Amino acid sequence: MSKAIDTLLEAYKQEKAFTAPPSELHDLAKQSRYVLKTQRGSLDDSTTWNLVQQHFYLMLMTGDDAAAELALQELKARFGEDNERIVLCQTQYIEVTEGLAKAEEFLKSRDEKEIIPMKRRIALDKFRNDYKTFIGNLKVLVGYIPIDAEMWAELGEAYSTIQEYRKAIFSYQEVLLFAPQAYNIFARIGELYHAAALQEAGSLDSVSSLNNGTKENVINSLKQGLKNFLRSVELCPVYIRGWAGVQVVSTEALKFIEAGKASSLLTDKELKYFKQFAEISERNLLYASSEKGASKTDIEAAKAILRDY
Repeated sequence: MSKAIDTLLEAYKQEKAFTAPPSELHDLAKQSRYVLKTQRGSLDDSTTWNLVQQHFYLMLMTGDDAAAELALQELKARFGEDNERIVLCQTQYIEVTEGLAKAEEFLKSRDEKEIIPMKRRIALDKFRNDYKTFIGNLKVLVGYIPIDAEMWAELGEAYSTIQEYRKAIFSYQEVLLFAPQAYNIFARIGELYHAAALQEAGSLDSVSSLNNGTKENVINSLKQGLKNFLRSVELCPVYIRGWAGVQVVSTEALKFIEAGKASSLLTDKELKYFKQFAEISERNLLYASSEKGASKTDIEAAKAILRDY
């Protein structure tokens, strides 16, 4: 199997058609054109159609609507127009080429019980920034399909957007029921606990006027944030986002304790842990950012955390 095919298959697994920066998207699109034109005969059936579907999204995301339409027609011929995965592709093609109103019109023509079209109808509320309706519909959907980790994550992000961090944390904890080794989800929960602490404290630099009950709540949120960040780096020791979280939470917890004269709310052991993890995270950020495989974005993020904390 060629290097180009390996690259495309890895991109498919990581859903890079939706997450990669523009420069990488254009590189992937170029490789996709080459592989499907010159090496298609060497692919098995499953790999072929996974790459054709990815090709559709790469063409759509890089502005080649004509090539995206050709890939969509291929997918329709292979799987049928009523296949839910193809309905999703059709909807996204209409969104890009004709607009949200036409996409919504198309979705309304589908059976309301079809899961993927139902998800896309809900997603349109997000695009309109109608988070009240978006969250309400997501809650109905996860009640109907409680094992859909993707929708729990969507619900978590929606709650985070409107700063309802406790509800966001609960939603992401549901994701962990289906993906208990997902180190990125542990890190996201850590970030949400940190956000909840900041929200309750107002500012971690001026907390002397807070009552002990509020101080305790803030400290508990920081402790839970640290716990989740540590779990993320336990699962992936070179995860820069996780170590960055350990560094931020540990350092800010120490500042909060000092500014709020709140050391009495922690045991000596807990205070010692915050200090130790602040030091450990600094060393690991330095190490992770120097790793050969670290991305430019990760290196810059690590340097920013080390500079600011």
